[in-house]
Amino acid sequence: RRLAGDPSLAWPYDRAKSSFREAEYQAARERILGNVLCVSAYIHAHGIATSRDLNFLAEEALRWRLGPPGLIREVGLSEARRIAAGYLSLRKVTEAAVVAPLAGLEKAAAGDLYVTAEDAGGGVRVVRIGRSTLNHLVVEELGRAARRWVEDPAVRAVVLAPDGRYNEEFGRGADVSGFLPALGDAGKGAEIAAGWKAALAPIHAGGKPVVAALARRSLGGSNELAFLTSYRVAAKGTTMAQPEPVVGLLPGLGGTHTLLRSVPASSRSEVVHMLLTGDAIDADRALALGLVQEVVPAKDLVDAAVRSAGRLADGSLRPPAVERGPFSIELPQPLPDRTGDGLLLDLEYMAFLGESLKGVASRTYDEAMAWESEQSGRSFCLKSASIGVKALLVGKKPQFRS
Repeated sequence: RRLAGDPSLAWPYDRAKSSFREAEYQAARERILGNVLCVSAYIHAHGIATSRDLNFLAEEALRWRLGPPGLIREVGLSEARRIAAGYLSLRKVTEAAVVAPLAGLEKAAAGDLYVTAEDAGGGVRVVRIGRSTLNHLVVEELGRAARRWVEDPAVRAVVLAPDGRYNEEFGRGADVSGFLPALGDAGKGAEIAAGWKAALAPIHAGGKPVVAALARRSLGGSNELAFLTSYRVAAKGTTMAQPEPVVGLLPGLGGTHTLLRSVPASSRSEVVHMLLTGDAIDADRALALGLVQEVVPAKDLVDAAVRSAGRLADGSLRPPAVERGPFSIELPQPLPDRTGDGLLLDLEYMAFLGESLKGVASRTYDEAMAWESEQSGRSFCLKSASIGVKALLVGKKPQFRS
């Protein structure tokens, strides 16, 4: 996490020191990054693993914030070369082109690392997501893919689905390690929410039907992504939830209102309960509420989504109505103080969440999107955010109240 850009965290590898001076931190960072980049370049150049394999190994098995190709993209090519050259010089390596041939890895890093696309026929494009959590790079690539399909006259409809190799679920939400630098800073928090919304706007505003193919889990920010689409098909057994109350942050990708706008008025009280508690529902219950439009066997998921996308494109199937204006909701009184499995929720956060739900309901769709970004930013300054994010990063349940 220190490599993720939060120098205030204690250095985890030397228990004799609780913190590093800036120069020591930078030197240690560059030694580690240099080693990672050089070893990864050798692995990639010799066909031991592809760039996507390296990303998956680093991010899922080793639990890094970003894999080596993602790190190159984030720091930039010139900086990556400088760091690698410095490491090789430190180690007195003279055959740099043999030991660490960076060119191939650099080329891979310049392309899409997490998002792929293929045409399924009939004007339907299937866009596949190869990471189970959203970060700024995944969002950037999805936004780029969305702009391409909006501009391509041959594409009549789109399916968003997991890629089935590096990711078998629609998604577990945002990678909260990327939120660490924004904790305590409302401006940075709002900037993240607004930036992600802007990148993904073509999905819901691009004029072409988009179908989300939900598998296994659709949680948090990933579930919000699903509600930027026109239509949702879920595999049997899929779980859906907005677990933000357990994280202590407000949804920032539309989740405070898009679920509520997508269901009949009769379903809103149960959806409000989901948003207030973070409790999950299965695909069959989501179908009954109107959150998804089809539930199919897992093996048929993408084929069913492609068929529905084609029908949406030719007009033989209509998407569910989405409320674009203000709408009515009722909040329970008192607000829930714990999740369904008994975890105590932060009372300050719950009051803020309740206020936010009422605020988005009183606004139009576009107004609510903008206002939610501001509210999401403010939530980064709540005590619950620091507790929830840090607990999630170490795999523990947050203790909001003693």
